[in-house]
Amino acid sequence: MTIEVSKTEYRPVKGQKLWWSIIEFGSSISSGVLDTYLVAFYFFDVLGEYAGPGAVERMFFIGAIVFFGKIIQGLANLPVAQISDRIQTRWGRRRIFVLSGCFPWGLSVFMLFGIPSIFPLFFVDSLVFSVIWLAIWYIFYNIMNAVVINPYLAMLPEIAKDTFERTSYQQFRTLFTFLGMVIAALTWPILGEELGAPIVAILMILTSLIMVRGSREDKKVNPATITFRESASTVLKNPAFRSYIVTIMGWMAASGMLLAQLPIIVEGLFGIDLDSTEPISWIGIEPSLLMSIVSGVFVITALLIIPFIGAIQDRLGKKKSFQLFMTMFAIFAASIALVGFVPGTPSSGTDDYYLFIFLQLVISILLTGIPAGGIVVLLYSVFSDVIDNDQYGDEERRESMYFAVQGVLDWGAASVGSFIMGIVLAIFGSSDFGGVEDAGILGTGSLGIRFVILIAALIMILATWLFRKYPIED
Repeated sequence: MTIEVSKTEYRPVKGQKLWWSIIEFGSSISSGVLDTYLVAFYFFDVLGEYAGPGAVERMFFIGAIVFFGKIIQGLANLPVAQISDRIQTRWGRRRIFVLSGCFPWGLSVFMLFGIPSIFPLFFVDSLVFSVIWLAIWYIFYNIMNAVVINPYLAMLPEIAKDTFERTSYQQFRTLFTFLGMVIAALTWPILGEELGAPIVAILMILTSLIMVRGSREDKKVNPATITFRESASTVLKNPAFRSYIVTIMGWMAASGMLLAQLPIIVEGLFGIDLDSTEPISWIGIEPSLLMSIVSGVFVITALLIIPFIGAIQDRLGKKKSFQLFMTMFAIFAASIALVGFVPGTPSSGTDDYYLFIFLQLVISILLTGIPAGGIVVLLYSVFSDVIDNDQYGDEERRESMYFAVQGVLDWGAASVGSFIMGIVLAIFGSSDFGGVEDAGILGTGSLGIRFVILIAALIMILATWLFRKYPIED
């Protein structure tokens, strides 16, 4: 069947920024729940062995499944992108993927958490059954995540036609991203898996359907006709993409290292066991609440900057605004490494000392959240301009392939960042309060925490410097 391409001028649906962005709420809740709670849920609740050789065996299986699941998601983006770029239906090229994929996408989260919590005996009594169940549904979740999210993101360059409009769309989307993260962190421990899993699944499906119903694609865009190999290779040949991607790979590595460090920082600098329910003597609250404060101030300040990003871009231009936020992130993140060395810090080991360095830590993380919000908003807005710079112009629009190639490279950069962090912590240590292992190979205690932060800051400085070659000016 031949699809006639509309010649009428594209007009977005009224309120489309809101309707297009809302799917990010369901997506960020689900990813927040999986990234934060999946490993602990299967290790402690499903497989039911916390110590000894059995625990090591179980953690190996869980870690391997999560690792390969992420690889599969990155690879699944590529065929999804090729199909999405090459088809045309009465629903358009992108929304049909969201519509067909959202129900199995939501189902996968329910199957991962809901079924093991409703029928626990089927899992605890059988390691093989539990591991196979986790592998099947986690891999299925990652594949469906590629089916839904890659085409969804690829809509942005099509439905937002100019550089400022794209930033405006991203402001809405980023708002839902952070809201989803906060709600996942606050409500999942209260609801638990049995109640939380169906609620999250319903939100994933519902927000997807709202996006499909409330958005309109540009039917003037012709399907791509070039082969997969040519499509992927021309993405890599785009000079704007090459400049952009090395910068974003630096951001992915550095931000991943910093966020993964937050619980290590709290445990290592304050000698706190985050699994303990005993109130901390020097502040009078439980460790989990202390951790919530540390991560919460980061998200709150990132949210507060979102309404002002359009005005900043209007004044400085998108390229300079992006460089500004990248530089600020590096500087403020580096200040976390100096916690405890500020002049006037009380004597080490006293309650006043811990309160003082905690205040320093909160201020540094609060400041770091400001540029992080700016980077997240401008990230895909800049990328949409990169896609417009393709050598084929409007003749072979391949937004989805661009996002797929970016996703593969981003995942690789994040993995390298995690690898560097692990090596540095193993050598220089992650705590002054633990045993020999926590002190590191060199027995230097928490020095590794500070080194990881400084390395992340240096990576961001290098990424910002490389972005100077980005060829697209406002």
